[in-house]
Amino acid sequence: MKLYVIGDIHGCYNEMMTMLNMIEGHAGNDPHKIVFVGDYIDRGPDSASVLDELVKRSKDPNYVFLCGNHDLMPFQDKMTWAMNGAAETLKSYQNGAYPDEYFPEEHINFLKSTKLFYQHWIPSENRYIICVHAGIDPDLPIEDQGEFFMVWSRSMVGYKEDYFDNYFVVHGHTPLKGEVLHTNNTLNIDTACVFGYNLTCAVFDNSTNPEYLTVKSGFKYT
Repeated sequence: MKLYVIGDIHGCYNEMMTMLNMIEGHAGNDPHKIVFVGDYIDRGPDSASVLDELVKRSKDPNYVFLCGNHDLMPFQDKMTWAMNGAAETLKSYQNGAYPDEYFPEEHINFLKSTKLFYQHWIPSENRYIICVHAGIDPDLPIEDQGEFFMVWSRSMVGYKEDYFDNYFVVHGHTPLKGEVLHTNNTLNIDTACVFGYNLTCAVFDNSTNPEYLTVKSGFKYT
């Protein structure tokens, strides 16, 4: 089964839809799984439409939605959220349907249902690809990892050593200027779509040697 792992969205609805159409054409009729690494909201122009679309797709078992730090902020730390792009998210809801300080219930339920990680078995290499928002502690099995490390930490960006049980880790969270960062068994695919660079999807087909699909950003958050 092919694995498609999509980087941070941050309200970039048009780029996300272009990427999903590209994936549909690339996968064809082959079995596949699509994983989002989180950060669906904030900074970008249309977080409301992003969540509308993902709520619909969440009913499809071929989609997996991971939890990003921006997806937790509205529920855990509103002050931090206010300093990190909340205004753009709330503005996207000012259409008369909802008070601007609240998400609709289905969006809240979606954000609260996101997972901390997804593991994908690669039989040819006898190991797992671990998909996560921020990274994992290299010395611990996946079931012993904590939320802070997996959602918030930036300590594993560019990590060049090996992981417990020879994991291959794919993450986002720390934006790069348009190019992925692949160091040994760590791959960062947050290529800063919301900052005017690219939205990237890593494609794995029975190997940890990925192919990439890329959508150029049409938006720049300043």
